[in-house]
Amino acid sequence: MSFDPDKCDLMHFSWRRERSLPSSSPSFSPSLHSTLNNLPITITPPKYIRWLGFYLDRKLTFNDHVRILAVKGKAITTGLQCLGNTVRGLSPHHMRLLYRTCVIPVITYGCQLWYRHDAPKRALIKKLQIVQNEALRRITGAFRTSPTEALHLLSFVPPVEITLRKLCESAALRIFRLPLASEISLRLPVGFIPSLSSVPSVRIPPSHVPFPHPSLRSKRKKSSLSTTLTSHVASLDPFTERSDPYHSHNAPYAFAVTSLPFFGRLSIDDEPCAKSDTRSFVSEHNIFVSSLSSSPSSLVVYTDGSHNPQTGAGYSLIVLYQGRRIRSITVPLARKGSSFDAEMFALTHASSFLLRWLSTRPHVSNVHFFSDSSSSLKVIFKGTPHPSQSASILFRTNFHHLFSTLPNLRVHISWVPGHKGVIAVVVWDYFIARRCYFFLFLSYFLYPFLFSLSYVHFT
Repeated sequence: MSFDPDKCDLMHFSWRRERSLPSSSPSFSPSLHSTLNNLPITITPPKYIRWLGFYLDRKLTFNDHVRILAVKGKAITTGLQCLGNTVRGLSPHHMRLLYRTCVIPVITYGCQLWYRHDAPKRALIKKLQIVQNEALRRITGAFRTSPTEALHLLSFVPPVEITLRKLCESAALRIFRLPLASEISLRLPVGFIPSLSSVPSVRIPPSHVPFPHPSLRSKRKKSSLSTTLTSHVASLDPFTERSDPYHSHNAPYAFAVTSLPFFGRLSIDDEPCAKSDTRSFVSEHNIFVSSLSSSPSSLVVYTDGSHNPQTGAGYSLIVLYQGRRIRSITVPLARKGSSFDAEMFALTHASSFLLRWLSTRPHVSNVHFFSDSSSSLKVIFKGTPHPSQSASILFRTNFHHLFSTLPNLRVHISWVPGHKGVIAVVVWDYFIARRCYFFLFLSYFLYPFLFSLSYVHFT
């Protein structure tokens, strides 16, 4: 292996402002002197260096970075003129599509490193806005003196600063998908890292890393947003739900529905029926649930979740065994949670109940789950990163333990329409023993008026 001196870069990063010191001074970007193949070489720090597409100068001002990207974006914008004009060629719709896919990713590359919503660098934003103004004039075919605000409205392209803020907010949200032991997570404020009691393997730094700018340590300037990273996460809640793409349940060797011990014993039907077939579907479902009330080996579980803007998200579950309600619970989940989160944790809560209840009743071999959320049933048995990933992981873990300890257990998870008259009827044993299906059909059409009978109305 040999080194090429022409491909070696050297840069000294410092907060110092002196730029007029001679290069011989040890405090200002000294050169590197060495010997390679018995020949003396000297590597002099340039004005900026290129690393992974970023142009870094000594003070990390990113002036050269934005300037070079603006030149690249302007060159691409000029090339778009060859594809069409106001008479012939590509339409304004396709020109706008090319601009958003070919120019915006170029001029906004690495904006998360230098853009801060609390202290935006207007000079750098202006350079990118000039490129966008030129592109909007070519898209709309407007004159050079056309107002910029009108061009934004005609082309449906927001100003550059709004695009930069959107990209930075999206990058901040992705921080919660990083492992807690990653280098970026360890450089977050301490409030964004869970306590040692919950994650004992994570090292919490005693102070923020990297250290704040020396000027922010003075008494004159007080700011809690000392770095660009803390500026991005300042608008986020430290208790935002995290997802773990490196969890063992997301690994290629993780178990699935088609693997043991779930194969042939666990079925998930998440496809909803057509709206025109809802009535017949509900009637058949009520008949099926009524037939299970006389079986000592069958258990029926209903779960439902909802969201209220005033009270937040919550869920409830109902468990029926031999025509009797043995468990009914309502849980307020989270004030900022969604209905999807409530549906997911309702299924997880039901799986935890089954893990305890079936451990002392091995004669129950058939469990029927019913939920009115098709989206939650699609991902409840997936360990991949998604909203409420922790609920899926706990659900999978509980059922893995259930199927490992109960070899005769069968579980069927199905979708049912919500708020459409699905009822778990608990009537007199006389009707249950004779299986009076006519009563069930009658209750479907008249159940708002049959409050004198004893049944559970599931909505």
